[in-house]
Amino acid sequence: MEAAADGPRWLTGRDWTGEGRWPRTPLHKSGPIAQARRHARADARARIFQAVATEPPPPGPQEDEEVGWRDPYRDEEGVELLTPAARTLAAVGEDSARIAFCRSIPEYPRERDSTGRELPVLPSAEYPGAWARLTEANPAFRLRYAHAHATSRVRWVAEGAPVVDGCVAHTAEVRRCLFDGPSALDAAAHREEPHILVRYLETLASAYDEWRTCSHGAPERVEGTVSEPELPAAVAGVLRTGLFLLGVSAPTRL
Repeated sequence: MEAAADGPRWLTGRDWTGEGRWPRTPLHKSGPIAQARRHARADARARIFQAVATEPPPPGPQEDEEVGWRDPYRDEEGVELLTPAARTLAAVGEDSARIAFCRSIPEYPRERDSTGRELPVLPSAEYPGAWARLTEANPAFRLRYAHAHATSRVRWVAEGAPVVDGCVAHTAEVRRCLFDGPSALDAAAHREEPHILVRYLETLASAYDEWRTCSHGAPERVEGTVSEPELPAAVAGVLRTGLFLLGVSAPTRL
């Protein structure tokens, strides 16, 4: 796994060195929640297309950039909550909202449609569901936490923490997920379906969670195949890139 931390190259097969900017619509300026959803999905589609199109994409997220957990809508004062979309952002945060809006398939969902237990397709201030929680019940939190953990694990090893390889089965599953990334991104681009990228990232995050929590007493260990910090760096790079394409931030510390 050469250049394991190079997320754009892992996910798209090339560097992001082009000119221009990535689209990002201010969701709070939308009126109805459904309009904010359309804007978030349009942003994701445009970013995904730029990532795989002929022209080199604009520069992406920097590997060494520090990113925190604070959300301008949930954690900062002075944000005007004049529309249903803005009030939703205040209830769940922009990152959770963008994942919620991109996770479902229908373009025109019904008001009470969901993509899982307490995961409304159109979260609102009155019914935010699990999107407002900083727990594993919230897919957006799980994705961002997995990136923060993988990034932190690379840093811990660089600072001298012991190197511990994962068990064989879980390491193989993470590797398979990493190599599935380009095809998932291509499918999301060609079908114009951002949910394909969201579900791929969730699969990778789940595989990484299994890898990092597998028992230290497992009878089989990976020796000399994929060791710290290479595999966590690759996971962090792909998650960071995928979240960036969805317009979502990737925290770098737990």
